[in-house]
Amino acid sequence: MTGSPALDRLLLVALLAAAAVSAVQLVRGRSVDRYVTGRGAETGHLVMNLVMALMLTPWWTGAVRAAAVGVLVVLGLAFAVLLVRGPGAARPAHLFHLVAAGAMLYAELAGSHAGDMAGMDMADAGPGAAAWVLAVLFALDAIATTAVVLLAPQLALAPEPVPVPTGPPAPAPAPAPRADVRTLRVGTVPHVVMDVGMVAMLLATG
Repeated sequence: MTGSPALDRLLLVALLAAAAVSAVQLVRGRSVDRYVTGRGAETGHLVMNLVMALMLTPWWTGAVRAAAVGVLVVLGLAFAVLLVRGPGAARPAHLFHLVAAGAMLYAELAGSHAGDMAGMDMADAGPGAAAWVLAVLFALDAIATTAVVLLAPQLALAPEPVPVPTGPPAPAPAPAPRADVRTLRVGTVPHVVMDVGMVAMLLATG
């Protein structure tokens, strides 16, 4: 996918580790924000990181490839439904993961004309304009998400309901609990790894 066997192996390990983190997060069922730790987001991270990991293996052929494409279609439809019918506060996350599923389908369809993703490099025509736009989007998301979660995690945590003031001004809100910050940072790992995998996958199209 990256054109370098060593980088491909490193990316494969990162994708599998990220998928494992998402699986654990789903079992725990603890959501502390509306972007990376919700059940929908974690499911998207799990599925898409596993599919990208498969793209880096010799098994990415025939029935496995067709089945993975089918899973991505179902995942995209699920996010489309959530975008329309889900809670309003979670819609930005659903929209982002819908775009991610669509980007994976686009990369797979574009890459299928040039050969298997596992052995593809960027030496031919190179990625098209759409691939570049999407790659920049995911790169910026990885940078922004990492910066917010590391430097100002309280901005990402889901806010508590604000009570209607009936007396003296309420005291300043307490700092975010450490457990919530830790859950957010752990949950961000699969999201950022997915972003990095998306960039590599999109730049491998052509």
